[in-house]
Amino acid sequence: QPLLEKNLMADRSPLDKLSWHIRLLKNGPKGVRRRVSAEELLGEKNVEFNGKLTDLFYLERSDTPCFEISTVSIDNIIERSNSILLNELQPFTDYSLAMHSTSIRPIIPKISTFVEECSSILYKALQSVTPKLIKIPLNAGPDDLANFIRSQLNSTL
Repeated sequence: QPLLEKNLMADRSPLDKLSWHIRLLKNGPKGVRRRVSAEELLGEKNVEFNGKLTDLFYLERSDTPCFEISTVSIDNIIERSNSILLNELQPFTDYSLAMHSTSIRPIIPKISTFVEECSSILYKALQSVTPKLIKIPLNAGPDDLANFIRSQLNSTL
């Protein structure tokens, strides 16, 4: 998406851009992550810090011929979300396991405590919505997904 690419790469040095493109060729799209805040992408005046969650879509790539949407439980979303968190925070889980397997007094929580706290936060945040699982065809692009979600939102109005 042009706007996203522009904001992700705008203030990068020529050397950093070259490095990014080399890593893209070498490692593929998942090997060259760049993060940008909502404020940077959309502008501070367009980002709200408090709001009510009204819809939740969980996106999943699937070997399906067309977009599929179904309702899933909050517990299912929480379980999936916790798995993603543990994967994204892999160094934390490694250190936690190492610290809690010794006689050293750990300074970070057990993984089970972390998961319980994350689950509690997610449950409070999600209790008023009915989560939807969207299965995305392997060949669908971002615009296809945006159009599908837009059609789903418009059909409920």
